Amino acid sequence: MTRFPVPRAIVFSDLDGCLLNHDYTYREAKPALACLRDWNVPVVLASSKTAAEMLSLAEALDLDTPIICENGGAIHWRGNQLLGQPDATVLGVPRPLILSKLSELAERFRFRSFTELGLEGIIKRTGLAPEQARRAAQRETTEPLVWDDDEAKIPEFQERLRDASLTLTRGGRFWHVAGNVTKGDGMQTVLTSYRPQQNANFQTLAIGDSPIDLPMLNQADWAIVVPQPNGEVRIQPEHDRYDIATASGSTGWNDSVLRWIERSFS
Repeated sequence: MTRFPVPRAIVFSDLDGCLLNHDYTYREAKPALACLRDWNVPVVLASSKTAAEMLSLAEALDLDTPIICENGGAIHWRGNQLLGQPDATVLGVPRPLILSKLSELAERFRFRSFTELGLEGIIKRTGLAPEQARRAAQRETTEPLVWDDDEAKIPEFQERLRDASLTLTRGGRFWHVAGNVTKGDGMQTVLTSYRPQQNANFQTLAIGDSPIDLPMLNQADWAIVVPQPNGEVRIQPEHDRYDIATASGSTGWNDSVLRWIERSFS
């Protein structure tokens, strides 16, 4: 198992609609990112995005930390990597098995998976540039989809997926089909690498905006819920140790993180 120095706190953050705006910019989050760096607080990205997408973004953000990809389906161990350790840990179900089940369910339900959308469809739905869309399509353990059927059929669809040990969760842009693994599982796996001893003491902060983030927010010492651009708050953690950001996207992310830093370290 990869081991990292024990920090005073760790931040786990969703990307789309949180650290990233819906146009994929993050300029407004830079002050808080710089402050976290000054306090030596690692930022671990946790997203439905692929490793190809997240590795590129982590470099742009100058983050040398593990990344939790595809909603906990895989963890890429970046930073302080020990010689001989694997580059990644896979926790989820291989994508071909997911596609096989979706092909079977397509006879009863109307939806379009990433595979069916193709590169042009992904670009149209996300606004990504072609190279970014190619990275988004390089999935290993999940399959996003667009639901075209009556929403009343979703519970039945979920039940059919559960029969195959698969789950359906709503994200910011798509529904996501995956194995029975969550961002919370990825978070716990990463935390073990920062805890060489069981009594290692540090705070955890988790930030998210959609139901797919709840397993991560529920486990954190403190959570930040980021609202949608229209002000809608989609989720509520199981505990009362959380703030609701005053704005969506990187502006709300930045302001809430700075308040948390002031409260935690001043």
